[in-house]
Amino acid sequence: MNWTKEGEYYNLSTEKESLLKLKFDLLKTTTFQIGDQEYIIEKKGFWQPYYLVHKGEALVATLRHDFWGSKGRIELTNQTTYQVEYKFKNTLTLRFLHQEQEILSYHVETTGALSKSVFRVGVVIVEEELLLVLAAMGMTIFLSIFNEFKADSGDASVLIAIAAM
Repeated sequence: MNWTKEGEYYNLSTEKESLLKLKFDLLKTTTFQIGDQEYIIEKKGFWQPYYLVHKGEALVATLRHDFWGSKGRIELTNQTTYQVEYKFKNTLTLRFLHQEQEILSYHVETTGALSKSVFRVGVVIVEEELLLVLAAMGMTIFLSIFNEFKADSGDASVLIAIAAM
């Protein structure tokens, strides 16, 4: 799976098909589509922000994290919980975990002056729709964090030379 940027959209696809299409907005809600289903990611709060994911009118997931943001949790409406981990040691890393095993991750690799984002699917197998929702949440959070460190949101496109898993 690879992320690519086309115009104002980020696309997650395999060699054979498009899996999801995401329209990121740093100041407003982010929207994404999986097939013909539309989802909305809302960021709420300031000091302790959290994210709500809606599919149509229905709440699908809530992501909350600690005040300083190094750990968090995703709560699905069916009461299933996953962990989120943020690290800033020499590079930015975002991981989604289930019982300490990786579902998927994002991190920045820097070679000289060029930085790129690497998206990887981990060892935990989850249902396809959930994996894609987590991928969209991860990309939204990753772009938000990256844009906090950059003055120009166009710099985020540098990150979207995304490597294959």
